[in-house]
Amino acid sequence: MKRPILAAVAVVALSGCAMLQYSEVSPRFGELNPRTIAILPFVNSLGMENANEATNNQMASSLLNAKLFDRVVDPGQVKAQMASNDELLDAITKFRSKWVATGMSDKNLAAAICKTLNADSVVFGEITQWGEASVGLNKMYRAGLALRWLDKSGEILWKAAHTTEEQGGLLSSAVGLSGIQNTMNSTVNRIVAAWPKKGS
Repeated sequence: MKRPILAAVAVVALSGCAMLQYSEVSPRFGELNPRTIAILPFVNSLGMENANEATNNQMASSLLNAKLFDRVVDPGQVKAQMASNDELLDAITKFRSKWVATGMSDKNLAAAICKTLNADSVVFGEITQWGEASVGLNKMYRAGLALRWLDKSGEILWKAAHTTEEQGGLLSSAVGLSGIQNTMNSTVNRIVAAWPKKGS
């Protein structure tokens, strides 16, 4: 299913809870009503596996706490099924590859993925920023995420992206990963707060 080309990239999520740097809701959103969601493991081209794990965990936690869905299949469960089910692994790999190459959603692969994961929809995406820099006596953390929410019909219900920048003292960096991880948590929480909801 080809992604719609809009003259002005729209940009306020229906929920109105939080402004994102990019947010585009499908015109068909009101026709569809997914009640369950599976989180496909997030990926990145930055070579940082810890970034994937931190983002996966926070997305699962944030969606569960938001109570937007009747059931959330977390990335750990999806990974386990991918490891034991070659057909699912192949479907997800092909779906991602086609999306990256063409910007199009394959409705047959979308249906197969959702059926195998027993979910009405899936969310997938990539980490776009994950890093820190020293600025004087402070640390600047930057964490970004882009995602797509996919219905089992193959319709991309929502596309969103957001990057958060936060500042912390140098002493706070002694805890290692926590500074940048906290910044990614802020990014994920803001995206979930802006998740489209009917009637909002």
